[in-house]
Amino acid sequence: FLAGQPLSRDVIGALLGLRFDRIVTVEPHLHRTGDLTPVFCGTPVSALSAAPVLAARLAGAERPLIVGPDAESEACVSAVAHELGADHLAFRKVRRGDRDVTLTLPPHAEVRGRHAVLVDDICSTGATLTGAIRGLKAAGAAAIDVLVVHALFKPGVGAALRRAGA
Repeated sequence: FLAGQPLSRDVIGALLGLRFDRIVTVEPHLHRTGDLTPVFCGTPVSALSAAPVLAARLAGAERPLIVGPDAESEACVSAVAHELGADHLAFRKVRRGDRDVTLTLPPHAEVRGRHAVLVDDICSTGATLTGAIRGLKAAGAAAIDVLVVHALFKPGVGAALRRAGA
């Protein structure tokens, strides 16, 4: 996202778009790209929401607080919360490097004693989710679970999330 950096999205989009009649994706990372059709060289794209499946996983949970680790997760988090009729919020994230991230809860977040469920579209290193878990614990969450659509975990990420308190 800096001058001179490659956009793998455009390279992969051209490779796939020119070879398929239609692209179907689940919970694409659309915070920077509102329409994927141009990315795939005009090939029609259907972007499916994972919210109904994630919400079904939480069916029966008592008064969960659906939490996004950053503003980029807001659309998915809001959709899951809507499916459940639950409250939701998102951390504010400031990224100063690949592993230097600061997360802050909104000022009036009511977390204490709540079952918090972190929802994110993608996780690879787990750094952002681990920071969010720590923030929720510090704010007094009674329990913390994590749901990720695209869990591209590097080795040890699941264990690290559990060690952090999920």
